[in-house]
Amino acid sequence: MRKKNKSPLVLCIMDGWGLSNETKYNSVHLAKTPNFDKLLKTYPSCKLEASGEYVGLPSNQIGNSEVGHMNIGSGRVILQSLPRIDKAFTDNKVSQIDEFKSFFKKHNDHKSVHIIGLYSNGGVHSHANHLINICKLVSKKCNNIKLHLFSDGRDTLPNEFGSIVDELTSNIPSAVKISTLIGRYYAMDRDNRWDRVEKAYNLIVNGKGDYQYDSLELAIKDAYKRNETDEFVSPTIIGNYKGIEDEDSLLIVNFRSDRVREILASFLKDEFIHFSRKNNQAPFKNALGMMEYSEELNRYIPSIFKNELHQETLGEIISKAGLTQLRIAETEKYPHVTFFFNGGNEKKYKNEERILIPSPKVSTYDLKPEMSAIKIKDELMINLKNKKHDFVVVNFANPDMVGHTGNLKATIKAVETVDNCIGELTQQIEELNGTILITADHGNCENMWDSNSQSVHTAHTTNLVPFIFVNNEQKDIKLNDGKLADIAPTIIDLLGIKKSKLITGKSLIRKN
Repeated sequence: MRKKNKSPLVLCIMDGWGLSNETKYNSVHLAKTPNFDKLLKTYPSCKLEASGEYVGLPSNQIGNSEVGHMNIGSGRVILQSLPRIDKAFTDNKVSQIDEFKSFFKKHNDHKSVHIIGLYSNGGVHSHANHLINICKLVSKKCNNIKLHLFSDGRDTLPNEFGSIVDELTSNIPSAVKISTLIGRYYAMDRDNRWDRVEKAYNLIVNGKGDYQYDSLELAIKDAYKRNETDEFVSPTIIGNYKGIEDEDSLLIVNFRSDRVREILASFLKDEFIHFSRKNNQAPFKNALGMMEYSEELNRYIPSIFKNELHQETLGEIISKAGLTQLRIAETEKYPHVTFFFNGGNEKKYKNEERILIPSPKVSTYDLKPEMSAIKIKDELMINLKNKKHDFVVVNFANPDMVGHTGNLKATIKAVETVDNCIGELTQQIEELNGTILITADHGNCENMWDSNSQSVHTAHTTNLVPFIFVNNEQKDIKLNDGKLADIAPTIIDLLGIKKSKLITGKSLIRKN
């Protein structure tokens, strides 16, 4: 077994840093990255699959941070929520699930069911097909349905919503009334920007919006005239919607948890301090979710599908081996290096330390492409100097979060910031005779333009991601190309600890 504190082993995840041979609109290519370039030339490296069936998603489906970190941390390909839910709808099993039945037993037949969620083909937080299928199922149980739509533009093209409106309106039953529209910028915050969430809350609960239109088609058309892309569509009332009534019920179709926790808290929790509500009471007493969203929210909202908790993840194995570990990231990616990396487990393992660096308070990250990377780097270097931890996971959010803005110049700056941080970290780790493994969870910033639509590209990609093995004493090792799930067994090999049978990934280190 590896001796404690012998030398640090650091896994550095450059979030959204993919590989592409295209040079135009490629932030990685256009940025000055002397450190990354030198490491790639000097040390063993390989390429990893980070999308589609290689991470438990449908073929050709873009990867994302949740999926990426879960695959990396669990060391196995995990069937994700999207294909699980797809299959349940295909097999006509959703309406047979006990929680679905119970929701309607509690519902007052004389009241409305409010269906809310992201209407998007992105497949990252939800899927358009799921929303349409839920509308059809609910219409068999209820004649009064209000539909509240969040528009995407972040995991899709910026103006894609307008092209999928007809698909929605032509497929939902007549009992479903489209009532509101708002961009995910407001409804799906995850960084405690409660002023944004309040706008979504007031729209859905109180029927208060900035604009009102007779139809969804007119609403999105005028939003585009105001130069609002899908992500930033202002709070909009459709038709004569006036807000919810007592005893109305709530059903949310998003399956990913991190970006609905805040708005669900405002809908469901009686103890709520972030903005004022009528009588300071939760507006919904009967609710149903697509997936479990958190242990805390589980008390208020049952789910159609249950999260699968994955045991014997990399973090758990390291803990059981008596080694220490650190997880460090800024707010935007903190759940990913903790909850998702630990296979959906919220509790810390023994000897697992966590450091949260606050993300900057800006409206969009192209306004501060450095984000909190330098603070993360500085804090990590202090910890490395103290030799406190055997294993470290660090995430730099910049390539992904700034890449999502579509601002090429800012994303180049984001990439350069991360490159500088990697340079300093690598130098210190080399001085400590340690190892740093540099990789990414999915692609994004390497493709900033969509040639088909002739518009900025803000979504993730299906491109491969890098894996660089930096250790001065092991420059001669050979690596195999692989997938994200192969990182954990590689780390287990390097730490010299026992591999679990549940770790089905293969070490990237080529055996002689």
